[in-house]
Amino acid sequence: MVEEENLLMVHLSDIHCGPKLQGKILQRAIDEINALAPDVVAVTGDLTEEGLFEEFQEARRYLRLLRCKHLVIASGNHDARTTGYRLFPDFFGESTSVTEVKGKVIITLDSSRPDRDDGEVGYRQRLWLKQCLDRYADTLKIVMLHHHLIPIPDTGMEKNMITDAGDVLWSLISHGANVVLCGHRHRPWLWNAET
Repeated sequence: MVEEENLLMVHLSDIHCGPKLQGKILQRAIDEINALAPDVVAVTGDLTEEGLFEEFQEARRYLRLLRCKHLVIASGNHDARTTGYRLFPDFFGESTSVTEVKGKVIITLDSSRPDRDDGEVGYRQRLWLKQCLDRYADTLKIVMLHHHLIPIPDTGMEKNMITDAGDVLWSLISHGANVVLCGHRHRPWLWNAET
């Protein structure tokens, strides 16, 4: 019998580096995260406010203060503003990825689209997602993206979900995703979905 290792993961999102950033609050959050000594910090997008070079520099400076074994980052709609969609890979790597940690897998999707607040995963990325989920069929699978797949209560009119939410939800459920992490609406919420 193989004993499964526990994974300590922290989910961080929507830090919005730029003119409105409250650096002391973000620094306090980083200190609290570091005190936990997580294996993974999963950042689900909107690292910047307007996708500007200086904002990406500031976001990278803060994220480098995190002490964790794995930092996994997805792009958000604010990161794709201006020419941010071209800057993101230079600062944080590809916007889609697969990371294996302690016998689990983290699959990152890019739901951002240049200069649009709504998002989309798209047909090709959904095919890739299904292949990843199938490849890791016997593994705990965590999928992360910026935009929500279903509306979040008490966040006002929902008009910025991904346009292909139904197809993505079906892919996640039918191919065995265990956990999905999203950012975007600045409100913690938990849904349980089953077939």
